[in-house]
Amino acid sequence: MARINVGHITLNVEEVGEGPAFIFIPGLVGLLNAWQYQIDEFSKRYRCISFDHRGSGDSDRPPLDQYSTEAIASDVIALMDTLGIEKAHAAGTSTGGAILQNLAIDHPDRLRC
Repeated sequence: MARINVGHITLNVEEVGEGPAFIFIPGLVGLLNAWQYQIDEFSKRYRCISFDHRGSGDSDRPPLDQYSTEAIASDVIALMDTLGIEKAHAAGTSTGGAILQNLAIDHPDRLRC
């Protein structure tokens, strides 16, 4: 795991595997290990990336008025930019699904599926 500064926040990120990028967005608790079982399999064919949401795990904790699905979606785009990922597959569960909806609405050109 690594803490990566994405410009406006530092996120705790785990990256494993090679191939097309696949970003896994955790639910409300926001911890990257929520996807471990899926990443174990998907990393055989994909570059799998998961992260702790802002305020969770080892990611930065901004002031309380800076938490929303839109803000975390912006974190995902900044993370993609920092890692040199133009487009990625993405999966989200629970709150991660709401974050993924923001990505699909605001940044459809950055998602493969």
